[in-house]
Amino acid sequence: MTKVIHTKTHEEFKQVLEIFDKKGWVWYSGNKPLKKIFYWNFYKEKTCIDYEDNFEYAFKEWYEEKGWEVISFEEFLRLEGFKMKKVIHTKTKKEFKKVLEIFEKKGWTWRGGRKPLKGIFNWYLYKEKTCIDYEDNFEYAFKEWYEEKGWEVISFEEFLELEIIKLSEEQIRQEMILNWKWQE
Repeated sequence: MTKVIHTKTHEEFKQVLEIFDKKGWVWYSGNKPLKKIFYWNFYKEKTCIDYEDNFEYAFKEWYEEKGWEVISFEEFLRLEGFKMKKVIHTKTKKEFKKVLEIFEKKGWTWRGGRKPLKGIFNWYLYKEKTCIDYEDNFEYAFKEWYEEKGWEVISFEEFLELEIIKLSEEQIRQEMILNWKWQE
């Protein structure tokens, strides 16, 4: 059964075209993928891309009527070996609290609007399986739920390393701004 990718957003459509462009693919018409990025505007959130038959596009219902398998953007990325978003696996309440402290200092809030540390007791729902989504919606769930969605689960230690790199990059950027202002 031929698969088609349902691209619900222009960003998803663009990412698929970028992947195909890197593979050297061309549209059925012979054009490079990114040359026809405006195709998404015809069907918008109903746009699907046929990539197993002729590398064409149409609206979702057309493919469904033909009996083709419509897969999500996330499923396509998983099939192509890409990892989606990252979530932090907090195996202990201490790790969970430290992550919340970091995000509270950054001014983040839970999806419901509460400050991160107000949710410290949420760790007890999933305990050592608790993961925090910080790339999509600042929220939490159990590890297997994120793994099923194809998200990359990183350890608390990996998260801290990423934060140190971000902090270093921000410090460098701030120093460059200060030097630039000083030279004016």
